[in-house]
Amino acid sequence: QKLRRNLLLLLQLLLLVLLCLALSRPVTNYTPGAGKTSVILIDRSASMAARDANGRTRLEDAKRRAKDLIGSMERGASATVIAFDDQAETVQPFTTDAQALRSAVDSVRQGFAGATTEARTAGTPTSTHHYCALYTSDLGRARQAAAFTVAGLQSGTGCVLVGSRDAQRAVMALLQQQRPAVRDDVKTGRLVLSEYRKSPTAQLEFWIQQLRAASAHGAAPVRVVGDVSGGALGRLPLAEILEYEQEYGRSISMQFPVATLCQYDAHRLTGLAAAQLLEYHDNSQSYRLQL
Repeated sequence: QKLRRNLLLLLQLLLLVLLCLALSRPVTNYTPGAGKTSVILIDRSASMAARDANGRTRLEDAKRRAKDLIGSMERGASATVIAFDDQAETVQPFTTDAQALRSAVDSVRQGFAGATTEARTAGTPTSTHHYCALYTSDLGRARQAAAFTVAGLQSGTGCVLVGSRDAQRAVMALLQQQRPAVRDDVKTGRLVLSEYRKSPTAQLEFWIQQLRAASAHGAAPVRVVGDVSGGALGRLPLAEILEYEQEYGRSISMQFPVATLCQYDAHRLTGLAAAQLLEYHDNSQSYRLQL
């Protein structure tokens, strides 16, 4: 009888302990590591530009977590990196090289989902029409931009001129000589004047907004002139400028009916840098026909 009482007491104590554990809701934080084979998916759509409470963009957080996963890979494990918006792109095929995977993650840039569908309805040109022009003087820069812009305005095409305030004034002075009503073009929005944003992502967002607005108002196709060397982007390392040009070609030139002239100061480029920039642009003979 005494043994029964002790057993009953033990059972009551055990039930009390279990009840306390249930009320405390014990959990464990478990972050699975990489397996022998991993597929790393990174969302690069426009929503990933939003900043969370920590001040970082969602894309930055996603890339950080992806690199954490790569860091947890065991020897001999392999992974692939795929970026997606409205389409998927294999940035890095399966490899066991962790450094190559990290570089692939770092290379992911925002892709702006939805551009492909809009471009189809607007009539995307078969050529990228993404040109590069080198200038050796301020006057040469202004003449290039004015010639490209006035040809568009005279044919009824909307135009966007991006550069410093001084560069804008120099181009506008030449445009007024060839097209006295150019100030009216600015007032009506047929010619948009702007300066470069501080980051490639912000600048690409600007292009998307401008071209979507132009398509909505029936102003497509559009001509764009940008003095990259004279803006905030021109102060970036060459590798980042090349990444920007590559993303522009993919997200803008290939997705919207736009002809673009990117201007670079030849004095600030080495021969190798100039050659690399030209590789990211359309070097066809049709460039001369645009001037």
